[in-house]
Amino acid sequence: MSAAASPCALIALGLFLAFALHLPAATAGAALLLAALPTGTGPFMLAEIYRCEASITARTILISIFTIAIYLHVIAHVNVR
Repeated sequence: MSAAASPCALIALGLFLAFALHLPAATAGAALLLAALPTGTGPFMLAEIYRCEASITARTILISIFTIAIYLHVIAHVNVR
């Protein structure tokens, strides 16, 4: 459960900034998507090299990918209607 905290915090930050700055819908969507991007392979490679919590890093990346897929699915259906 703790591995999900970081992606959720980034998404919440993206939403907050989008609404606080009164961004247009397209810009707010782009900001939210960028905030939800996975942490990438850099942290995973460092965790592997130093043998420190590589599994947590991998789970965080996986959760981020699913979060982005769900977000894109929701946005695609909202914009169609």
